[in-house]
Amino acid sequence: MKFLFLTQYYVPEVGASQIRLHSVARALLRQGHSVRVLTGMPNYPTGRIDPPYRRKLWFREHIEGVPVFRTWLIPARELGARRLLNYASFAASSLLPCLSAASHADVLFVEVPPPTVGITAALVLRARRLPLVLNLADLWPDWALSAGILRPGVTSEVLRRLGNFLYRRASFITCVTSGLLEDLRTVYRVPEDKLLYLPNGVDTNLFRAKGPGSLDGLRWFVYAGNHGVYNWPIVIAQAARMLRHKRPDARFVLIGDGSQKGDVLSYCREYGLKNVDLLAPVPIERVASFFGQAYAAIVTYKRGFLSRPAKLLPAMASGLPIVYSGEGEGAELVRQARCGLVVPPENPGALAEAVEWLCDHPSAAREYGLAGARLVHREYSWDALVRSWVEQLSERLNLNGVKGVEG
Repeated sequence: MKFLFLTQYYVPEVGASQIRLHSVARALLRQGHSVRVLTGMPNYPTGRIDPPYRRKLWFREHIEGVPVFRTWLIPARELGARRLLNYASFAASSLLPCLSAASHADVLFVEVPPPTVGITAALVLRARRLPLVLNLADLWPDWALSAGILRPGVTSEVLRRLGNFLYRRASFITCVTSGLLEDLRTVYRVPEDKLLYLPNGVDTNLFRAKGPGSLDGLRWFVYAGNHGVYNWPIVIAQAARMLRHKRPDARFVLIGDGSQKGDVLSYCREYGLKNVDLLAPVPIERVASFFGQAYAAIVTYKRGFLSRPAKLLPAMASGLPIVYSGEGEGAELVRQARCGLVVPPENPGALAEAVEWLCDHPSAAREYGLAGARLVHREYSWDALVRSWVEQLSERLNLNGVKGVEG
């Protein structure tokens, strides 16, 4: 098949959706399909367009064999009016390039959120007849309302109506979690024959099980990912403050950037925390290197985040025990896999207790790490997941009589 990916976010930006989409694109290429990506200039999560993309209306490149075409947008870091301009600017600037590229595609694959990308897709499909596949990572505005990031009102109602429009317009909707599938069935009444499943996966060639380790007598607890308000990484700094004298062997390493990183940095400075290292975003290969030296991984989320986060799987694949501060599918996966400890979200005391327990029980930490690695390497490699998803999609397309999409 010939796939056209339309997404506002893509590597070299560091984030769960960016890495996930690039992994899917590479897996499709390895399996003999054609992939092109239409995306925006890299600016997430810093809110600054990265060099060499600055002061350009468009930019063409190849990333690990994947052809990528980028269009201009207004960069944004914080939530608010500028973020809305960020969404709207990419929706507008990507319209004509998408219209042109769609004439050479069999499938238009659109990453949502943000839902504004779906407006571009809907306009393109008025001129180009091809299947629209929505790749759904979160339900807007549901998750933002449940997390307290968005309040009920005009904005949330507009987003809800836009989401309903996109769900009706899409030929198929791909979900990354079983919870999203269930919500679409029961809440949004999406027909079963429109739903596809492509859960988060991991590059098992890059992330290999090495198990809990130590460096210079210190146990590293690594958080790698976005530092946004819904990730709530400040709870790690709060737990580190509780443990700085009690557990001098525990060190917390936070890798990434986002709207809450400034708060974390200020907190660490205010309390003079020497057991916390705040590092800038790094390529995924460097994340694998950090995991290879770590004792455990920490994954945190704000109350109301119920999905299964992509950042969980690389840590599991690396054989690290997990400390999961959150709820929902991510927490349930850790429990079922018996690969770590789950504590309530936004609870630094519980997080500190879990860290201390893992430090005191190295044998249990190793067993947790091995259990997670076995599960991920058996069921969540990208090649296996993408192959299964393409089979689902091909079968649905053939049933609907869509032509010209054979592999």
